[in-house]
Amino acid sequence: MAQLRFSFQDPKPFDVDICFVFFGDIRFDSRLQNIVRSFTKNSFRVRVVQAGDEDGAWRYEQAEIISVKVPTERRGVAKFGSFYFSILPKVSSILAKIYCAEDVFSLPVAAHAAKKHRGELFYDSREIYSAIGALLGKKVRQKIWSTIEKRYIHKASVFCTGDLDADLLATSLSIEKPEVIYNYPNLQPIKRTNLLRQKLFLEDSATLLIYQGMISDGRGLEIMIRAMQSLPSTYYFVLFGDGNLKSSLQQLVESLSLSERVFFAGKVPYEELLDHTASADIGISLIEPISKSYELALPNKLFEYTLAGIPSLVSNLPALKDTVEKYKIGKVAEHDSPTSIIESILHLNKEKEYYRANCQRASRVLNWQAQEVRLIDFFKSKLPQ
Repeated sequence: MAQLRFSFQDPKPFDVDICFVFFGDIRFDSRLQNIVRSFTKNSFRVRVVQAGDEDGAWRYEQAEIISVKVPTERRGVAKFGSFYFSILPKVSSILAKIYCAEDVFSLPVAAHAAKKHRGELFYDSREIYSAIGALLGKKVRQKIWSTIEKRYIHKASVFCTGDLDADLLATSLSIEKPEVIYNYPNLQPIKRTNLLRQKLFLEDSATLLIYQGMISDGRGLEIMIRAMQSLPSTYYFVLFGDGNLKSSLQQLVESLSLSERVFFAGKVPYEELLDHTASADIGISLIEPISKSYELALPNKLFEYTLAGIPSLVSNLPALKDTVEKYKIGKVAEHDSPTSIIESILHLNKEKEYYRANCQRASRVLNWQAQEVRLIDFFKSKLPQ
């Protein structure tokens, strides 16, 4: 991502069309990158206020990004309190026609600014936050975020990432059915390379399995690592991302003597990620149904694997199963069955040329360009005439 750095200054009120608020970093978030690019190329004036590791500002696709430092050592209420305390005055100082919350954590801030400046409020509901997997077993926190979402969602124009999510949000929160803007990647030419094999000093004949995303509960990562014991020694597993399970999974890898076959590659800026993806052979997306949000999940990694030309191994969950079987871009396995996982991986590798051809065809449909018009029309339809 090209970034033009300059010294950080508090934003002064000025007219923009859309102000996005995000509890995350756009550099690692393909959905917000695609959304911002779509609006700026269509002559919308855009500003993003986000949480980051440091205070700073830069431009991305003609949009100004304002990054507000949120201490990484803080957790829970303290972390979100720091986010609100730092970001609220900056967002409130921006005069915009639209304020769009990119997650439930940003929703109160965007709603406050929209009310103050009489702007329109939009909400990108990326997950079913009333049943988010990260809050499993944390009933108090889950109740807090569910209450916050219910309080503000009726004031917003809502869009989400899948049809099943849209149906559930409409019925459970008694709102108009959200617009579905799928989390497809931006269509771009991606060449298959040996990038990962070269970085890891592996033979060209090595079979590479890749996972990209949060390293946290409900992603099937522990059982996938255990399954590596029963796969041939020519199979390797590379994990891109970070999260609260990383340390314990690294210890598991060591205890199973898999350190030479399972690698943790850390977080990679999105502009570099797909080149790594395209040098693998099979993409892993073994979501576990530990919450309603995960049960209905249709993660963007599935479409990124497809764009990169590699088949996917996915869980037997409705949205994942329907998509993979419709386009024949991978194999469905039982997320809790090592035998099912191993057999599916061996099948995908044996028939890889068939699945790669299907991925190439599917990527012409499952791409962001197919969503861009829907996104812009949706925003325009909600603005006062």
